Amino acid sequence: MLTKYPAVFIKEKENQISVFFTDLNYLATWGSNYDEAYDMAIDCLASYIYDERLDGNEIALPSNANDIDIAKVKKDLDINSNDIDDKDISIQIVAVDIDKYIEEHFTKSIKKTLTIPIYLDKLAKKNNINFSKVLKEALIEKLIKNKTK
Repeated sequence: MLTKYPAVFIKEKENQISVFFTDLNYLATWGSNYDEAYDMAIDCLASYIYDERLDGNEIALPSNANDIDIAKVKKDLDINSNDIDDKDISIQIVAVDIDKYIEEHFTKSIKKTLTIPIYLDKLAKKNNINFSKVLKEALIEKLIKNKTK
């Protein structure tokens, strides 16, 4: 399911683009151009929502982009009108399929080394135990499933 949040894109003097999600306590990221900033905004939004879900926190609902007050944003961010002109500020909807993004970016496997007693190693090999599978299942049970109970 697509998740959409309005974001404030601000072109800085150094031509970098700063991005702020006002609904998410001014969660921020940036890019060296608009395309990179938008990609970073997708990653930032997906990462934030993923972390909040894991922590069991409530996530603020997105506001309507038309309701974002640029003057308030500039005041909240302490932006001087002499430094950044209103034409350098835009509001765009950042959309991401969170579940798909999580699957593609946060569930890649990494190699870990573990230490176990020799007798367990011998028993596991004798019983054709896949160490990676057992460890993964145990970690999911302990860290994710038990957290939601």
